[in-house]
Amino acid sequence: ILVSGAQTDQWEIYYASSPQTAPVRAVGEHELGWYLMDFDDDHLAEGSSPINWDTDGDWIVDWFEVNDDEEDGLRGDSSPIRYDSRQTG
Repeated sequence: ILVSGAQTDQWEIYYASSPQTAPVRAVGEHELGWYLMDFDDDHLAEGSSPINWDTDGDWIVDWFEVNDDEEDGLRGDSSPIRYDSRQTG
């Protein structure tokens, strides 16, 4: 299941037709495999500090963001929190 491509855990999934999208935490969805590393349901892996390496607060998708940055050469352009306008013209 960890290589299925799903980002949202099927347990208590609210939007059953969209496991490939990021979890909607406001309705109780969780990250895939959250129970393996998050014991107090704060969406932070126990024993880690996302502050040290997470630049936009969404540690669950950082691998995808870094991979995208490596492919297109634009740092941070795929972050959902960084959808500010960076166009100059």
